Amino acid sequence: MIRFNDAQVRSLESLLNAWGQERVVLVGAGAVQCHMEMTWRVTADVDIVVGVDLAEFHDLLEGISGWQLNPRLEHRIVSPWNIKVDVVPAGPSLRAAGKVVWPRSQHEMQLVGMDLAFKHAVNEPLGNTSLQVASLPTIVILKMNSWLDNSTERERDLADISHILEEAVRRGCVEGDGDEDDGGILGAVGKAENPVAAGRVIGIERYGHGVPFSWRRMRRFVQRCVHTQFIMDRPRNPASFWNVHTACGCE
Repeated sequence: MIRFNDAQVRSLESLLNAWGQERVVLVGAGAVQCHMEMTWRVTADVDIVVGVDLAEFHDLLEGISGWQLNPRLEHRIVSPWNIKVDVVPAGPSLRAAGKVVWPRSQHEMQLVGMDLAFKHAVNEPLGNTSLQVASLPTIVILKMNSWLDNSTERERDLADISHILEEAVRRGCVEGDGDEDDGGILGAVGKAENPVAAGRVIGIERYGHGVPFSWRRMRRFVQRCVHTQFIMDRPRNPASFWNVHTACGCE
């Protein structure tokens, strides 16, 4: 269920009509709200990825009438209804490279796992059209990578992951796993001998993304969480990343 106000809906409809709904996927906190109620924080975020490479992305920006570009943030545009939308190009070449480097600022954004946003998106009605929304496990993976790249400024991503897992367990859609003293599944992944073993612990191979680099980052994420005890203080008995997928059907 999409939880956007009228101005946000009209802004997204404008982009979908201009760019094509098959190219656009909603990610971030806005996508989380489509799967579950975000009781732990309020968000007005509208974050989307568009399946084009940089050259075509600039052509798309020139084709949206009435929208304003942010002179400081290359990924941010403002709609005629005064809605800020963060847009990240994620075409095939960029996803293969695993990152996008913005030409003006040279700021680098990681795109690890972004192929999953397109592959496993779910369609949700939006006004007079429909919008592709990243699946809940995809959101967890994207937030995991976001936090790894900038942990000091992305603490809310870590909090979001914790709440998503906690809510999935609370609903009874998944079962907790592991002993509190042993760190549960996060602890088990942190102790895994290699990325394949780590992926097997959380069942990530069942989700179809057996990319070694993604596994390495996932394991690094869990090791850091276990080290800092951040997530372990939230649910002490967290569910696996794969099992969160079942929460999408429990609303």
